Amino acid sequence: MAPPAESGSPLTHNRRSLAALTGIRFIAAMQVVFVHHGAGFVARLYAAAPMVDLGWLAAWNALTFFFLLSGFILTYTYTGQMSAQGSWRRFWEARFARVYPVYLLALLLSYPFSRPGLKPALACLFMVQTWDPFHPGRAMAWNFTAWSLSCEAFFYLIFPWLLAAMVHLRLKHLRILIAVTALFIVFGHTTLAEPEQIHTAWIAALFRWTPTPLRRLPEFVLGIGLGLHYLRSGRQQAHAWLLWTAIVAELVLLATLHGPWISLLVIPDAVLLYELAYGGTLVARFLSIRVMLVLGGASYAIYLMQFPVRNMLGDALTRFTPQWAGSASALLYPLLLIAFSTAVFLWFEEPTRRGLRRWFARREAQAPHAN
Repeated sequence: MAPPAESGSPLTHNRRSLAALTGIRFIAAMQVVFVHHGAGFVARLYAAAPMVDLGWLAAWNALTFFFLLSGFILTYTYTGQMSAQGSWRRFWEARFARVYPVYLLALLLSYPFSRPGLKPALACLFMVQTWDPFHPGRAMAWNFTAWSLSCEAFFYLIFPWLLAAMVHLRLKHLRILIAVTALFIVFGHTTLAEPEQIHTAWIAALFRWTPTPLRRLPEFVLGIGLGLHYLRSGRQQAHAWLLWTAIVAELVLLATLHGPWISLLVIPDAVLLYELAYGGTLVARFLSIRVMLVLGGASYAIYLMQFPVRNMLGDALTRFTPQWAGSASALLYPLLLIAFSTAVFLWFEEPTRRGLRRWFARREAQAPHAN
């Protein structure tokens, strides 16, 4: 996952804030947290295997939603703002300022618990750990949740070209592209975690020999297409019935799907994202309250800090209260993670982002070509 584009960027128009899409980030992030933290706990309680499987499906689907959301928000924010001289560079600077400080902090806090070798460490530092299909083990090196940020880094790198290629499509052609991309995701099963889940030879080969960012790119492209359609459709409000249909479809599919066809979840994901962007519904109003906006802002840190916070808490409990370490960790970890990540968001992530943006702006103003 990755944080949203900032609404105060000089590249943006004065478009309204899509508050519900900030709030839902917290719910999606906590899906991942409860599965990473809770699957083993549930298994130890001898819960039925399908219950554990359901949790993993929900977590993996949350990552699909984040890739869609990333493409959608960047498109909403930067459409019409990427043609001026230097705008592409400023876009990459803005993404670096938003993403890298917390990413690096999470790596530093994770180091005592993972200690990666030199090559995996360098791959993680440069955010390319998922780019080499011949060394898949590097994807989970150092801080295992950081693999998705490696995909996002690739998406950010090529986003200006993707947006330039898609922004001038006619509305009917854009709808065709959205439909074709969604079908490719569904029938190509691109959202799956492991090639062992694939029984079709060409799709299995796609998994083994294609870098993960390229395999997950259709989800990002679908988000771009939805963002462009949202900006151009002319619709003014959400269809509440369609939003609730998407929510029910998500729950039904999560409860019934197994194997490669979990890729079908991308369809209700897309509908949910698109309808929430309009706001106005009961769900959107809840996601837009102040506390959900703060938690949604902290969701990036929540996602990246899972590994170090869990290990720091586990070490502390094992040292001081070993007899209660297991049960206390299960209760305290989610609360501590949310509190710690909110502090990181408010007192590290935001100040560091603003400081880097000011530094980039000063450098640009002092450049020889500046007037």
